[in-house]
Amino acid sequence: MSEDYSMRRELRSGDEVAVAAIVTSTNSFTKTEIDIAIELVAERRAKGIASGYYFLFLDDGEQPIGYVCHGPIAGTESSYDLY
Repeated sequence: MSEDYSMRRELRSGDEVAVAAIVTSTNSFTKTEIDIAIELVAERRAKGIASGYYFLFLDDGEQPIGYVCHGPIAGTESSYDLY
């Protein structure tokens, strides 16, 4: 890792692959949970802000090395998931 870290909120091409790699590398999530993480990126890309999901990526140069995603839990009035 370099010291060229930056944070961004906008999605870029390839972020689905990066999210899959990040989540898989933790060895803490099931295949279903990994699929959901990838789906949330695709949903945000397709629907924009209307998706309700927001992302923050930490990049090392051009390489995403971490991220956070939050959005509403379906069927609730004011509960959110944090990924």
